[in-house]
Order: sequence, then structure tokens, then C-alpha cells
Amino acid sequence: SEARQGLGFYDLAGELFQPGASDYDALKTQHVAVAAAVLFLFDPTLNRAFRERLGDHPDPQLQSRQLDQQDTLLAEMEVRIKRLLNLDGRKRVHTPLAILVGKCDIWLPMLGESPLEPVINGKELDLAAIAANSLRIRSLLTEVCPNIVANAESLADDVAYFAVSSFGHSPV
Repeated sequence: SEARQGLGFYDLAGELFQPGASDYDALKTQHVAVAAAVLFLFDPTLNRAFRERLGDHPDPQLQSRQLDQQDTLLAEMEVRIKRLLNLDGRKRVHTPLAILVGKCDIWLPMLGESPLEPVINGKELDLAAIAANSLRIRSLLTEVCPNIVANAESLADDVAYFAVSSFGHSPV
């Protein structure tokens, strides 16, 4: 018989990680320090440098004028996790961290002509393809918004970068 596993996800609002959050809000985020893995959803349409690179892309999500505090939220998450684990600020956690770069239907052309490698090979995950894709996405982020990469990699020693899209295309 095949072994089965389950995953549980807990979605936290980014606002809970704003510096100076109330003690009550900080309590709501404590479980992140003991999670088996952490996923951070980065929205490039909020990032000014990404928006400049995308130029006059017609996606309506680029019309938002919401303030981009994602690097600050990731840095605050690092501070809280390390404080809860009594870690020196220079140490990194061993918890895997996935940086999910959302709305990839908008920004994937920034990676160049060749698409990301398929990550499913038959019925198995192709870990080499996942690693290669992660390196390409990391390289783009390092070029466009290096603070996200710096904050992620000062938090965890196992960081992977993923392209994700809710719809697979711009909303209509």
C-alpha cells in the first residue's frame, strides 16, 4: 500500500508582521517559528522596480497604488522567528523557506526566451528542474529587488524561489 501524507497550511496576513505590531498580533504569528516550512508570497506588481521593468504592460493589477512593504515584512518575520528561537541575529534557521513570486503570468517574459523547466517527470518531481528554476528566479529577484533575496537568505539556509500564478493569466 502507498504511504500517504497530508499538508496543513496556515495563511497569515502580512499586516501581522508590520514592525511595532501589537503584542496580540505578535502572538498570532508565533507558530511560524516552529513551522516545518515557511512560504512567503511576494507580489511583484507592488514592487516599484518590477513595475518599471514591466513598462506599459496592460495587466490591470499594475494599476494598484498600494504601498510595497514586502521586504520590511520579511525582515520583521526574520526578527520574530529568531527572537522566539533565541537565535543570534547572524544565525540562520534550518526551516525551509519558499519565496513564491506571484502573478508570474505578468513577469515570466523577464526571464528571457526559454521557459521554466517542467518540474513533473512522469509521476515524480524533478528536483533538478526545481533547483534550476529556483536559480533563474533568484537571479531575476537579485537584479530587480535584491532586498527580498537578502532578507530571505539571512533568515534561512534553505531558500527556494518559485513562480506562481492564481489564474495562469491576467484577470479579465
